[in-house]
Amino acid sequence: MQPGLDGGSPENSGTSLGAIQSCTEAPPGQTITVDTYLDAIPGARDFASFDYLIGFEPGVLELSSSTHGDGAINLLASTPGSEVNAAVSDVPNGIRVVAYDFGQAERGPARGVLGRYAIEISPGATGVYEITLDQVVLFDSAGGEITLTSPPLSGQLVISPETCSGTEAPTPSPPTPSPTPSPTPVPEGAEASDPSPYPTPTSPAETDSGAAATGDVGERFLYPLLGFTTRITAFFDHTRPQGGRDGWMQVYTGDGSSDKTTCDSDPRAYHSENLGICLHYDGHAGYDFDLPDGVSTAVRATADGCAVDVAWDGALGFQIVLIHENGYRTQYGHLDDGQPHVSKGDCVVAGERIAYGGNTGCACGEHLHFVVLNPNGRPTDPYGWWGGEPDPWSPPSKWLWAIEQPTTNRLPVPAPEDAPRPLRPTNPCANQALTGKLPAVITSRSTFPCNA
Repeated sequence: MQPGLDGGSPENSGTSLGAIQSCTEAPPGQTITVDTYLDAIPGARDFASFDYLIGFEPGVLELSSSTHGDGAINLLASTPGSEVNAAVSDVPNGIRVVAYDFGQAERGPARGVLGRYAIEISPGATGVYEITLDQVVLFDSAGGEITLTSPPLSGQLVISPETCSGTEAPTPSPPTPSPTPSPTPVPEGAEASDPSPYPTPTSPAETDSGAAATGDVGERFLYPLLGFTTRITAFFDHTRPQGGRDGWMQVYTGDGSSDKTTCDSDPRAYHSENLGICLHYDGHAGYDFDLPDGVSTAVRATADGCAVDVAWDGALGFQIVLIHENGYRTQYGHLDDGQPHVSKGDCVVAGERIAYGGNTGCACGEHLHFVVLNPNGRPTDPYGWWGGEPDPWSPPSKWLWAIEQPTTNRLPVPAPEDAPRPLRPTNPCANQALTGKLPAVITSRSTFPCNA
């Protein structure tokens, strides 16, 4: 299986770029079209997501639009029932693209376009430039990585009056994720929910109470942890997510309650008259996601990261904690320790399978317990805070989804306009049969040193 780049006119009639190290000519001020494509998907595999970097000279070339979910163009959207969500983010010397199909996965044998990109040439530009495709990672519907046979690809863009004949592009710096400080490893023996090894919430980094609930664009780093639409069975409690119950439950819409009416079957749930539901549950520091297929469900990394804790943790059962390049950590609980999973020190890319769901620890039925901890070790709500009053939990939570985990019962708040999310629930039965096994050690796409 080999990825490639193709570039040409706005009608995309032009020259193969990258695969044959070719060249495309264009005048200043023109918009060219660049396609990324797959030469073939083997017949024995399905295909549900991809992640790659496209490199080009900033200031000279600028991305004006991208297409990933058009069934007439894009391979990932070509199967009836596909629900493609994609996020394009700026990185030094290019862009990073991550796309998921939450509906019906494509199945080989097949070939076609992954993404189509309209790239504008600066009106005053001259010379020869290189466009590259690098760090390509493909996943099947179970989060297993699909092996590629191609090295990084590149091709030349020659801006008139230069011509392709006899030109040679300068070697550009490869596109890399935005630099951030190296994360501090979790101290040995520290619990994932224990903030004691970290600065207190009154440290200077935690006193900005005026931050927008939706979060800065650069902070939106989370991708789906399940490859299908599911249901939230327990929400983050903004009144007291740590330290036990306080008799009150409040969710990110600002709705809260201490009323036990109709919720007597669960001592930690309270009825919200405004929402008309029981809010689960008092003292909860994260989210519970239903696993309708139980222990056969693949759990994916929500961001590039390294495993700093892979162990049993009392009520959470078997858990995995990943630390990410921005210092945040994500925690995945009630996993099945009898199936393949990452080991401590393994580094993974967003969307890669890290384990399988289970019901270990104190779990009533198969579900995934998911917690996000900020760089100071405090649990935070990845859906942000949308209440009319200040967030009762400090520091205020921010929207952290680059692509939101699709659910059928997310509470009604306006998602940030530039944070992609499914427009409607996708098929809850779309979790494909699992194939392949997780390698003992994962080293693909390690973007920062793992100091675990």
